[in-house]
Amino acid sequence: MNNDDIKILSTITETADMGRDSINHVIEKATDPQLKAALQKQFSQYDQAYKMAQHMLNVNGKNPQKVAAPVKMYSHMVSDIKAMTAENANSKIAEMVIQGSTMGVTEMTKELNNYQGTNQELFRTAQKFIQTEQDNIEEMKKYL
Repeated sequence: MNNDDIKILSTITETADMGRDSINHVIEKATDPQLKAALQKQFSQYDQAYKMAQHMLNVNGKNPQKVAAPVKMYSHMVSDIKAMTAENANSKIAEMVIQGSTMGVTEMTKELNNYQGTNQELFRTAQKFIQTEQDNIEEMKKYL
C-alpha cells in the first residue's frame, strides 16, 4: 500500500466519521419520518464505508484518521444554531447534510485527481463513495 492509497482511505475514514457524527447529531431534530429514514440510511452507508476503509488501513498496519473533537463540537454548535433558528427544521437539516456531502465529494474528487496509485479496486471504491454522496445529495433535495 503506497501513500496515495493511504490518502484515499484516510479521506474515506475522515469523511465517513464526520458524516456519521453529523447525522447522529441532527437526526433527533428531524420531524419528518421519511427524512429520518433517509438520514438513517446515510448513517449506515457512512458506517459501512468507515469500517471498510478502517479494515483496509488496519490490515496494512495503519490507523484510520478521525475528525478532531473540536471540529465536531464546532459542527454541532453550528447545526444546533441553524436548526433552532430555521422556520423549517427539516429543510435546514437537509441543507446541512447536502453541504456536508458536497464537501465529501469535493475532498474525495481532489484525492482521486491526484491519485498516482495502481490499485483499481481502491480507485473504484473511492468512485463509489463519491456516487453514494451524490445520490444522498439528490435524496436530501426532496426535503428542502
